[in-house]
Amino acid sequence: MSLENIDKLEGDYPFIIVDDTSRMFLFENNKFFSISFPFQINVDKKQVRFLSMPLTLGLLSIVSSILNDFDERQSMIELTEKILDNEEYNALLKDEQQTVEELIVCLLSYETGYVRYDYDLENYEKYKSLGKPDLHPLNHLDINYTSNATYKIGIKNAIDIKVFWDCLDPNTDCWFFK
Repeated sequence: MSLENIDKLEGDYPFIIVDDTSRMFLFENNKFFSISFPFQINVDKKQVRFLSMPLTLGLLSIVSSILNDFDERQSMIELTEKILDNEEYNALLKDEQQTVEELIVCLLSYETGYVRYDYDLENYEKYKSLGKPDLHPLNHLDINYTSNATYKIGIKNAIDIKVFWDCLDPNTDCWFFK
């Protein structure tokens, strides 16, 4: 979907769009999210691809079961053991096993590219009452997902879905801070 077609979006929030830039967009009232998306989805062909390889629900299920049992505090050796001990993984053909391995490595090292526009009246009022309204602006962008890497950019006015989409579209002119 292109920015020109965004007017055609209808229905209640939330809804999700995955576009050609491999970004997923989620729109809810007063919040717009976007993350990088490691898969290509072809709705017409009902196909999900990873690194140009088609993915089946079976492969995704195996990856999911392995990662659900993995704790990020565990070592890569422990992850390798979980993979090698997985019966479904062991039943796969060698090229399917390689796809599972590549997908797991990709997902564990994947940069999410998380950005969220937020109109947050509750927190704005809270910090305003403390005399610090710029600590949590009414309109802002939250960048990065984890708390140790996140940062906030205040925006003077509310933005709509078109502006948010356009800010993240590499095929349109850049937006600038004022």
